[in-house]
Amino acid sequence: MQLAGTSMSAPVVSGAVALLREAHPRWSPTQVKLALKQTATHLGYSVDAQGAGLINATSALRSSALSVWDIDGDDGVQFNDALWAMRYLFGHRGESLAQDLTNNFSSRSTAQIEFYLERLKLAGLLDIDGDATFDALTDGVLLGRYILGFREERLVDGAVSLQATRDAAQIVDFIETAIHPSYPFLPLDIDVNSIIDANTDGYLVILYASGFGPSQYAPYVGSGSRRSVNEIHNYLSVLDQMGALDIDGDGRVLAGSDGILIARYLSGIRGEQLIDGAIESSATRTTAEQIVAFIENISIR
Repeated sequence: MQLAGTSMSAPVVSGAVALLREAHPRWSPTQVKLALKQTATHLGYSVDAQGAGLINATSALRSSALSVWDIDGDDGVQFNDALWAMRYLFGHRGESLAQDLTNNFSSRSTAQIEFYLERLKLAGLLDIDGDATFDALTDGVLLGRYILGFREERLVDGAVSLQATRDAAQIVDFIETAIHPSYPFLPLDIDVNSIIDANTDGYLVILYASGFGPSQYAPYVGSGSRRSVNEIHNYLSVLDQMGALDIDGDGRVLAGSDGILIARYLSGIRGEQLIDGAIESSATRTTAEQIVAFIENISIR
């Protein structure tokens, strides 16, 4: 018996959509559609004859469609995610970045969202129109329009720069095929040059803990850094807010204890030499093993 036609395909697609919505209740219609299309089995016919292909509900359920754009980690790509990106590209950080955007479903804190957006920027993923710049009024707007379902001229009208290298179709393809940044993200690579060095990253922490600002950072930024001195300062500030720089756990970030501990750790010093004279009397982490474990478990993903 052969089953064909819309009377057969409609209930099959509807059932697959229902399974996806049950598994991912916060997915947008665009995510559901893309998951079904990207995981369909190609039947060897033209797109006009087969569309995206034969639905594979099992693969669709395992799909991470558009997950790179789930900025707040709530398992859904909504317009809010574009607003996070736009505010970030406008230069908002901390409380001004998060104002009225947080929700109860988010799995990322504001600090983690800020770091995630930085990773997307460093990987070039926030340059949506391909003009080698990052602009809220072009790249941020394009992401927002895409999420709202705008396509073709409605997607790009007034939202691409004169130097853009992508047209509407290429922008859609760029957004839909983007994958999570693959470069290693090392929390103590303060200047983001893929090298963790006591003489650069360690000293930048000491300067920050000593109360110095971006104007004093430049001599200690490593070669090939992908952060400006202002971005370095913002990064250290958020690490501080998260408690990640309070290495000995005394509730403070001090150059003579936490800064020294990080610099020594990055120099390869371990055991009693690591902590000698660098632990505050009110510290809650007092052994070399506890200090090493804390530093090696710093996570801001």
